[in-house]
Amino acid sequence: FRIGTDGLVAPLPAAAQQLPQPFFPGTNGCSGAGCVSGTFFPTSGDSSAIDPHFRPNRVDSFDLTIQRELSPKAMIEVGYIGRLIRNELQNINLDAVPYMTTLGGQSFAQAYAALYTSICGLAGGACANNPYTGPAQPFFETALGGPSSAFCSGSANCTAAVIKAQGSNLKQGAVYDLWSALSRSSAWTLGRSLPSSVTPGTSLGNQLNSITMSTSLGYGNYNAGFASFRLTDFHGFTGISNFTFSKALGTGAVTQSTSSFTVIDPWNLGLMYGPNGGNGRGFDSKYLATQVNIGTGGDCQSFGEGNCSSTSTNENAVRVGPVPQMSLHYGVVSNGTCGKSGNSLGVNAFADPQSVCNSFRRLILGVDTNGGGTGRIPGFARWNLDASITKDTKFGERGIGVTFYALFTNVLNHFQPDDPTTNLDIDNPSSWGAVTGAPAAGSGYDPRQLEMGLRVRW
Repeated sequence: FRIGTDGLVAPLPAAAQQLPQPFFPGTNGCSGAGCVSGTFFPTSGDSSAIDPHFRPNRVDSFDLTIQRELSPKAMIEVGYIGRLIRNELQNINLDAVPYMTTLGGQSFAQAYAALYTSICGLAGGACANNPYTGPAQPFFETALGGPSSAFCSGSANCTAAVIKAQGSNLKQGAVYDLWSALSRSSAWTLGRSLPSSVTPGTSLGNQLNSITMSTSLGYGNYNAGFASFRLTDFHGFTGISNFTFSKALGTGAVTQSTSSFTVIDPWNLGLMYGPNGGNGRGFDSKYLATQVNIGTGGDCQSFGEGNCSSTSTNENAVRVGPVPQMSLHYGVVSNGTCGKSGNSLGVNAFADPQSVCNSFRRLILGVDTNGGGTGRIPGFARWNLDASITKDTKFGERGIGVTFYALFTNVLNHFQPDDPTTNLDIDNPSSWGAVTGAPAAGSGYDPRQLEMGLRVRW
């Protein structure tokens, strides 16, 4: 069998240039402007993988209860409930910024922290926007080729050039965007530092925006103490009251088994460890941990963990001042920019939203060591009082009778507002703490509901 015009030379095109490694084929296909000419990989997209060492999760439970009958109609029970979760599903973006990379005796994290803290400070609220007066940072000087490089010329040094070109990303905590932008410069000495990076000085070479790997590296725990008091047919009254004090901690801010969030820091999973939703205490009540958001560049890249267009996580602003317990405050007039608008109900979670707003700042790479969990502050205390009434009536001795019952949910019609989770944002403070509505229907905190029924037996 012969091929070719003369049967001797196969008509094959010249081999394409070497593909950047590691290579991830098949992302977004390869047609049109999405492909680099002469090669077989796209310039953008998302990819996912499963850890070859993935294993099912393990839950160890520990329960201890003690019951005491005070009388034939009254009983008290106290106990402890514990859960230890290991090998929990935890997604990790492999395209995270390697912030520990060291040049000139200094890591990128140290260089970034030096610039941010000098310009923005460590106080709560917005960036102070001070002029940078510190020394040149060795990492930037080495990574960008020195003062005579194309990127740094025209500035006093490479550090000044970084502030000039990337000041906005720096002050917004956009670590991934800052690293990505610097790595495109022809002066960049580290070459392709991420799978999504391009060849420095060109637009070629990037294959995808993120690589999400599903691992079983997550972990968590739940601890709760409870007390329960029960009355049975005490002068015709039956009732039960529960008190629970609990705390749930884990590396996932939401239920990991259904979450596509990456961790804040794939190089240190402990940075994501924090409170989960559902922490609580009280007389048939609970507090839910509430997130203080980082609106600009937040929930995706404060530690360079991912491209905001492709991945997200659950970052929390850092608490640096006192925060009172949330409660209902009417007619609040803010003495600053925080909490001045967005309050359609005229109710705020804080008497002085400006002072609470000033108690938080954004996460800072190289400074902060924990930014995980669901939130930094407890939400509104929630409690419910439900009741049921039953009346049984018999007719004669043949067992004929009727039973009337009424079931009350939230019998006192206690108003319980939804936590202002979307109105706690350090970068969008005008509606800070504003209460805008009640919890979603079916959440257990609905307005009073009554169900009545009649049962006839014979």
